[in-house]
Amino acid sequence: MGAALIVVMALASACERIAPVRTLPAWVQGIYIPMFKNKTFEPEIEELATRLTQQAFLADGRLDVVPKTNADLTLVAEIIDWKSTASGSSGDKVTDRERVTIIASVKLFEPYNEEIPLAELGPILIRSDFNIDTRSNNFEPEPDRKHDLFKRLAREIVFTTIDGFPPQPRDLPPGVNLPTIRSPGQIQIEDTLLPREGEEI
Repeated sequence: MGAALIVVMALASACERIAPVRTLPAWVQGIYIPMFKNKTFEPEIEELATRLTQQAFLADGRLDVVPKTNADLTLVAEIIDWKSTASGSSGDKVTDRERVTIIASVKLFEPYNEEIPLAELGPILIRSDFNIDTRSNNFEPEPDRKHDLFKRLAREIVFTTIDGFPPQPRDLPPGVNLPTIRSPGQIQIEDTLLPREGEEI
């Protein structure tokens, strides 16, 4: 009976989800997130991106979102690319699909030293396909599409900040660059959302 219980417990522990390991230094407890910068021609997306990223950190719970005066780090993010491509059509030759790609640059600074970043995280890429045929039951209005995209971007930023923090650039030998760190979500996006045959990225 005891041996059977041990086997059951071992199987249960084997199925348990392993949480990502925090690589952000332990001294970082509070983070300041100012308004994102928007380098694209898509208007007003920086406000949505900032709000959802702050909410994502609060929901994660491992870092406090605090004013600059109380912060251990400042997260500076720029939306550097927004690309929307319509494609596909129904029997009536109505375009029914939109692919949107967002690329964001994320840097971490000490709160009062914003000249040399402590770390550069990115670029972070998010890509999604949406149904834009208003006659379809799966139609997604534009506000919902943007909310979904930036919510996913926010989760990637949280993951990359806390669990993908690289060695500090200033500790590396001259001429040595940091490798790009991709989260599991980022790898899945890049590997599964490849261009369909005949499409451009």
